[in-house]
Amino acid sequence: MDTLITTALVGTGQQGNTELTTGTPIDALLAQTGEDNAERRLLLAAGAWSVYRRAGQMPVRLTQEDSAAQTVQPAPPETLAACSPTIVSALEEMLLGQFDGIVIEMATRLREAGQRLPHALLPPALYLGTQKEHLRAALAPVLGERGRWLGQFKPEWAWVNEFLPGDEHTLPENAETIWQEGAPASRYALLRRLRGIDPAQARRWLADVWKQEKVDARCSLLATFEVGLSSEDEPFLEKALDDRSERVRAIAGPLLARLPESALAQRMRARAENMLDYTAGALTVRLPTEREIDQTWQRDGVAPATAGKVALSWPLTQVLSLIPPSYWEQRFSLSPEALIALAEAAEDGQRVIDSWSYAAMLFADARWAAALWRWTCAHIRSGAVSIRDMQLADVRKALATLIPRREAEQCVEQLPAGGEEWQLALELLPDSWSEEYGESYLQVLQAYLDDALAAFQQQRFSSWSSQHSPMLPCLQKATFALPYACLAKASMQMEPYLTLPLEALSHQARWYVMSWQQELETFIKTIRLRNFNPNFNPKRDGGQEPVPAASP
Repeated sequence: MDTLITTALVGTGQQGNTELTTGTPIDALLAQTGEDNAERRLLLAAGAWSVYRRAGQMPVRLTQEDSAAQTVQPAPPETLAACSPTIVSALEEMLLGQFDGIVIEMATRLREAGQRLPHALLPPALYLGTQKEHLRAALAPVLGERGRWLGQFKPEWAWVNEFLPGDEHTLPENAETIWQEGAPASRYALLRRLRGIDPAQARRWLADVWKQEKVDARCSLLATFEVGLSSEDEPFLEKALDDRSERVRAIAGPLLARLPESALAQRMRARAENMLDYTAGALTVRLPTEREIDQTWQRDGVAPATAGKVALSWPLTQVLSLIPPSYWEQRFSLSPEALIALAEAAEDGQRVIDSWSYAAMLFADARWAAALWRWTCAHIRSGAVSIRDMQLADVRKALATLIPRREAEQCVEQLPAGGEEWQLALELLPDSWSEEYGESYLQVLQAYLDDALAAFQQQRFSSWSSQHSPMLPCLQKATFALPYACLAKASMQMEPYLTLPLEALSHQARWYVMSWQQELETFIKTIRLRNFNPNFNPKRDGGQEPVPAASP
């Protein structure tokens, strides 16, 4: 063997005619070949030696414990029934990755029906969850036991087991192990669930590891305190105000503000009382000075001030956002509507109204949410409601979720149907409409299309297009907000517009209508996919699942 290595290192030309030997039966085998070429003889010897060594290796003997550890256990039996085979093709298309909104809806409906995806759809579902993190929480509960079992075989599928099995009212048997060793998402889900079961125990768990956790973990874990929040959490949250991370302090502050008797809530009320005053029938707004905003303000989450009026109005917003709106009713003995009207007339009053909107969301005050939502819908037309501030748009959208759905929708119905203000307000509605509003929207949409077609056919394209938005009004929003009861009707109502005769239209009008048809085709296809029924039973339901008039 030493001869082989030496020859390979220095080359056959340097070794001369030195005979290659290994001291094994390979030597006799090489002699039988009669090979005279030194290079070929070396390669044959090396290859034969490699095979000889491998063939002679003894198998590794494992202990019983090692053998059990290396044996892949079969997947546990499924506890949920698979969904109906008749909707598999629709589910398969949803999992292709082009219909994220439907994937979440589909998974939610399957979970509510106590069903799971069939085994054949697990690979595309796992790959989709790997690519799109925001879909994982919806997909995980409907993957079943087989899906969780498959998560161990690919590192990119490990996300499956970051989600806790069982319902929100029970902890897994290995809860403490998950808390000590689990992935961040698993630990967050576990602590949030424990907050709903035993808030004190959850608080102790977090206190024990708080100093060792990184900033991202401290932020996400502290946010779970919104579940089961009580005055007993105040000491821990007050300590969190001294955290070195501004992000952590920004989470602790609003939580403490929701505790009416907390020290932070009292400090904020004292600051707010110096900012708002009601005298002689008018609301006066006083911005804090730079000197006022000291380290005690900053500890409570109020950003330090910089020069300028705009900079000082941000601390105003931060403080007022943490005061329950109902506090001002009691202090000034005025209704929400009256206070909003006074703020509208005051200098910097828009900041106050925006702050009350944040506060109504934080404290889930339905009365104030209703008043602020009505004000929002009424002032979109005047431009008083900013449409560029995405954070405020999210707040206003949250206001609409705090009041009865029809009440929010009726405010939008009072705006000119199909107009720009109507479309802006429509985007702020919750993403699930009532059947009444679904019917109303379809009427507006059909009238919009009919009016446009009439203008095109009468060669009034330029005048019509200058007065209307070039896009179909809020069609993407409607795709997912329309209720199930309206889906079949929407499909049939829009389908005739896909086969319009275009020959009589001008080139410009024809191009415009064809762009409509593309949007409508996507709309129809998507709502037909949404119209699947997870509870369909061929025997019970007569053998035919209800579907829209035409298939995708």
